[in-house]
Amino acid sequence: MSPGYRWGMALFVAGCTAPVMAPASNAVLTPPSLPGVVTLPPTTAGQSLPVASQDSCTSDGACISPANLLGPTLKVAVKTTSGEPLAGAMIWVQGSGLAFGPADAVGERTFVNMSPGDYRLRVVAEGYLADESTVSLQAVSPPALGTTQIRIPGLSVQRPLEPASRIQEGIIRDGQGLPIAGARIVSGLQQAETDEKGQYRLALPAAAQVPTVHHVAYEEDTTSGGELTLASRPVSFKLQSWPYGQPDSSEFERLATAVETTGLQLDKPGKSPALQGQVLWWAAPADFSSEEEDLLHRHLEAGGTVLMSADWGGASGTRPNRLQEVLRRVGAYTRVDLVRTASGQASLQPLWHPPFQDVGLGMEGACTVQAAPPAVTLATLPEGGFRVASVDARPNALAVSRTVGRGRLILLGDTHPLWPETLETAQQAARLLRQLVSRLG
Repeated sequence: MSPGYRWGMALFVAGCTAPVMAPASNAVLTPPSLPGVVTLPPTTAGQSLPVASQDSCTSDGACISPANLLGPTLKVAVKTTSGEPLAGAMIWVQGSGLAFGPADAVGERTFVNMSPGDYRLRVVAEGYLADESTVSLQAVSPPALGTTQIRIPGLSVQRPLEPASRIQEGIIRDGQGLPIAGARIVSGLQQAETDEKGQYRLALPAAAQVPTVHHVAYEEDTTSGGELTLASRPVSFKLQSWPYGQPDSSEFERLATAVETTGLQLDKPGKSPALQGQVLWWAAPADFSSEEEDLLHRHLEAGGTVLMSADWGGASGTRPNRLQEVLRRVGAYTRVDLVRTASGQASLQPLWHPPFQDVGLGMEGACTVQAAPPAVTLATLPEGGFRVASVDARPNALAVSRTVGRGRLILLGDTHPLWPETLETAQQAARLLRQLVSRLG
């Protein structure tokens, strides 16, 4: 599909989430006490509380996605087993919504305006064993007719972290002795990732399972520390559906030919089961079936890699809320954005640079993407562009990578650069895919 055709789509079907709604001006929020009280004007019969779908991020990098105008509050206190606060511990919850951020100086973090429902709570601190638990947040009850106050449900939990019994260190190399970056070392809840030098540090309990090593381009292995050499294996990208819901054999063949020159393979959508050494790629999915979600989870649990390029979603029949639901369950979130140049024109010019190489790729409609730790930002919107329909531009990320158990999720906020319309852009896209495999696994 040509760029002009995609730009011609109606805006009400574009985007990777529901349209952003501004918070209602008649609501007054109080600081997050547990429980909190919000004073509202009297309601009338048939009136419901307004809800905002925008996410909320703070200056220290904490985010709630999506945020409700009036939602329950979760307060988490992180301490050592001896009762000392753990400042800087990373806290994240995922389930009905997604929220994450570091603990403050007294080891606490409060998330307000959450979506009600069940959440998985994870707490991680350097040198301590990761902790996971389940919490449930109650919904806000609508005020009775004529009342002026509503009570916000709140939950306060404490999570003591045990110090690690030992720290395992090592380095992972390939058959030529070169370091492997982005390999995941996992032992139960404990996980680490190799840096550019192939090195890692992993906190472990006394009775830890032998850690396993995962990377899409190499055979899986176990390690007890020190140096480990992994055997390589072929890598392919498997499209799970046609981008934008529209088959385009010419664009596919163009990209597949360019990808082959980098030593990879690109396969068309099909019903064959996922294989080790495959990157499952959902490109601007219009919808997400329960079978596809099951496949995504199984592939990640097996140590596989998933590439999700969210973008504008599909054209007709797009279900952005369904995609949000799927992503939240793997600790990620996308927010609708229309990126324009300073002149106000929709941008078809190179506006962002992919990770690891200085190649600018053009962007049409894009999303800001977020992911709970452990995650790394791969690309952001540089100066010279601005966003429409995005109330808060922080953290402004266009691409992130997140470790999900033994697997990896790579989330890009724009499909267009990876679905090329010229030979030159196909070669750029192929180099980017090669780099994603080499450095992120």
